[in-house]
Amino acid sequence: MNPQIIYNRERANEFFIRFKARIACPEAGEDADNRLRSLLNEQLHDAYRAHRSDSLHALHVSLHEILHRRFNNTGDSVERAPLMFEMQQQIIQAQLSADLRLIGETQLPESADQFERWFNERSDLGGRAPHRLFDFIEIEASLDQFRRFIAVEASVHVSFDDVIALAQVGVRGEPRREFFRNLQDEIGTSDSSEFHLTMFENLVTGLGVRPIDRTAVPWEALTCGNYMMFLSYFRHFYPYCIGYLGHLEALTPARFGCIARGGARLGVTAPLLAYHSEHSELDAEHAQGWLRNVILPAIRANDSIRLSREIATGVLLRECVSQRYWNAMLAELTAEHPTSMR
Repeated sequence: MNPQIIYNRERANEFFIRFKARIACPEAGEDADNRLRSLLNEQLHDAYRAHRSDSLHALHVSLHEILHRRFNNTGDSVERAPLMFEMQQQIIQAQLSADLRLIGETQLPESADQFERWFNERSDLGGRAPHRLFDFIEIEASLDQFRRFIAVEASVHVSFDDVIALAQVGVRGEPRREFFRNLQDEIGTSDSSEFHLTMFENLVTGLGVRPIDRTAVPWEALTCGNYMMFLSYFRHFYPYCIGYLGHLEALTPARFGCIARGGARLGVTAPLLAYHSEHSELDAEHAQGWLRNVILPAIRANDSIRLSREIATGVLLRECVSQRYWNAMLAELTAEHPTSMR
């Protein structure tokens, strides 16, 4: 193997090892913090200028750890650690800047009416799957390939009820009611067995899927989970967030329909597939409710060309991030001799 590739991989590993050590020991000291900062800057360069996949993976595993703790842990020193916040913001900004460059000078809608037409055109799949990955899962995937896909999904899964709860902070009026309707469906109203997170966990357990260490998950998948967390958590990203979530909702019915049919073909029972079957119908309503009651009122209330463009950019970010993940997942599942991603 090329010595430079080996060196780059070793440096990415060193960064991640020092990051884990810093989390385990909050009082590591100034010298340790400065060494980690230096390694972070090196990895940011290698990831976003040299396009090193080892560095992208190390950064997104670290970011996922920070955001996961911020989302899910109480009494965790990571949330209050200035260095962790500094690292989080640098990685977020680097990834966001890279993806915005990929989007480039796309023509964006500049009014509510333009946005509605634009959004509906991008969301209309004409009965097709949103990506060849889902055709493969529905028609060709083996049970082992189906299980691997669900295992990766589970490893980066962010409970959508948490995302909704965080994204609606500060929202008022009818838009807040739409957030509530989404949240109510996610938590299964008064029936805890219909809590969507529980339904998804039932599938994971029923398939015998074991938790995957984040270091064995493609960085493209980790990025999907990271975007969900940071766009909903930080108020600055609210316009991006509602566009991102709106497009996610719009494509979920076709995507989850393929997964449900693929699972049924492989003999997975209907109760285990209930999470995907229910979303394949429910989210079609949510997508239009999101558009009519959250996105369009926000644009009209501000009479804002800027806001329309920012929300549309959120839609394009979701397209960019999800297509990259689906490309990577399809390439792995269809490889003649699949090997470990890392």
